[in-house]
Amino acid sequence: MREKLERVYRMGIWLEDPYTNEGRERFERALDFMRKAVKHPFIENILKLRKIRILELCGGTGIGGIALGKALSEKGVDVDLLITDLRASALEIAKRWSMDVLGKEARVKVLDAKEAYKLNERFDIILIYGLSIAHFSPWDFILVLCSVNDIVDDKGIFIIDQIDIRHSILMRLGYKEFVVERVDEDRAIISIHAGYDIIKGTAKRLYINLINKERVLMDVCYWGLAELASLVWLFFKEVDFIRMLGDRYFILAKGPRRKFTMKELKNSIPREVDLSL
Repeated sequence: MREKLERVYRMGIWLEDPYTNEGRERFERALDFMRKAVKHPFIENILKLRKIRILELCGGTGIGGIALGKALSEKGVDVDLLITDLRASALEIAKRWSMDVLGKEARVKVLDAKEAYKLNERFDIILIYGLSIAHFSPWDFILVLCSVNDIVDDKGIFIIDQIDIRHSILMRLGYKEFVVERVDEDRAIISIHAGYDIIKGTAKRLYINLINKERVLMDVCYWGLAELASLVWLFFKEVDFIRMLGDRYFILAKGPRRKFTMKELKNSIPREVDLSL
């Protein structure tokens, strides 16, 4: 998975480097979102802390986590930020960008979000920004939630940035077997439907750069907002929504239930049994 993510992001479908014009625009948009989010009562309740511990999962170049840190620092809060991702190359950019924006280097760690419980730390805010949930099947996302539930503080919150893919793409545009993802002077990237895994609940998309012939086969989950938030609700006592732009929302959750353990879930992962003769 790590190698595939490195390769597909290297294609440049989603420009995430904040030192580029498009990447800087993404950061400015994230900062607007975060300035709005910190007004929510869930976050206002923890602004009294002298230092807020933030964990960003699937953080990439840290656009979301650093924007949140900036918005909180504008409120006079000291921030301890840890950015995690499977891609070491993106995390190196995150370290530099956090120094430029926050005046201090964020901690970074190569980490699978499902394994966040191994950090052995507690956090006041855990964030997944940038529509990253599409990389997780429902089964994998349950493991992410269990991991988050284990390390969020009792009074802490969990924030997910997500678009309703089913409504914004599948219902409005219809599912496309063939999509032109990005075309410019350096790349001509298409994606092609390559199958559907009924058990995992994920589609397979083959991403191809027609310039250099590089190709990556990825699993994609087309989440609706409701089922995503309802799973979060099983792990947290309170769940709220903040509408950011169009079908894009922040899901905010607080009050970890801590009813499931990672060991329990990992020992009972469902499997398909073949009883054919």
